[in-house]
Amino acid sequence: MIRLGRSALAVLIAWGLTLACAPAGSAQQVDGYARSSSGTRTLTLGSGTVIKMLLDASNLGSGEVEVAEITFAVGQSATAGHHHGAMEIFYVIEGVLGHVVNGVEHRLEPGMVGVVRPEDEIIHRVLSDGPVKAVVLWVPGGEGDRIAPADRWTRIGARLSGSPSRVASGSETQNDEEQAVIEAAQAMFDAMQALDPVAFRASMVPEGFLMAVGLETMRRTTRDDFAARIADQSRPMIERMWDPEVRIDGPVATLWAPYDFYSALEFSHCGTDAFQLAKTPDGWKVVLVSYTVQMPPACNTHADGPPSLSR
Repeated sequence: MIRLGRSALAVLIAWGLTLACAPAGSAQQVDGYARSSSGTRTLTLGSGTVIKMLLDASNLGSGEVEVAEITFAVGQSATAGHHHGAMEIFYVIEGVLGHVVNGVEHRLEPGMVGVVRPEDEIIHRVLSDGPVKAVVLWVPGGEGDRIAPADRWTRIGARLSGSPSRVASGSETQNDEEQAVIEAAQAMFDAMQALDPVAFRASMVPEGFLMAVGLETMRRTTRDDFAARIADQSRPMIERMWDPEVRIDGPVATLWAPYDFYSALEFSHCGTDAFQLAKTPDGWKVVLVSYTVQMPPACNTHADGPPSLSR
């Protein structure tokens, strides 16, 4: 295995793009690509692994390479190997990954790179006490659709079964801001599902907190306390919102949406989320989430039905 400094990640991606485009002239140059992006789609597998596709044909404009962020849940220890239809290049950011290639285990620590060719059999194991987060390149692209069909993926920034209300209509900038607010709220849910306390803290301002609101009681939890709770979980915390309503006034935004909540595949409760967000130099961040809790059978749930964690 190869160890690289974290600053070498950009070099690794450039290497992947170079591999994808060789030999020179064999790939059509396409200018229809996104100059910046929050990613394109997410997928949760039955093992609890969460894949966030960062770069694919939809925002690159061509399919020579795909780049994803992948989070392996604590305790993952697959016993059956699998193959990919592309070269797979891992760069570990957090945690320790057991990278078993053709029966030989390699220990990948943060800053290390692992490579798998299509003919290799691969097994992933989490060797650390926390989840493993890595950036993965697939050359050529198309591996996302080989892992799971398109309808199993959740598009990032999707309007979630409804269009948010707008402060002003007919403004593309306003629409972009609304999408950014929705994505900021979704980032919190993504971190919960991935059991990633670092990403959860990053989705909120340091002073942020959550407030469970009942008819007679209220319970306040700070950002850091909730992140610690996430770190203690072993099952994905799946919270889904739909029909979000967004209001924006300069650097302040609100988002109101119904939600349902699952612990892995076990339905827990539902309610309404009321987000307060602030626009910071790093983009929109959650300041406060106040929420109600309703228990079955007095629950509305997502129109898509229960979440699917099976591959």
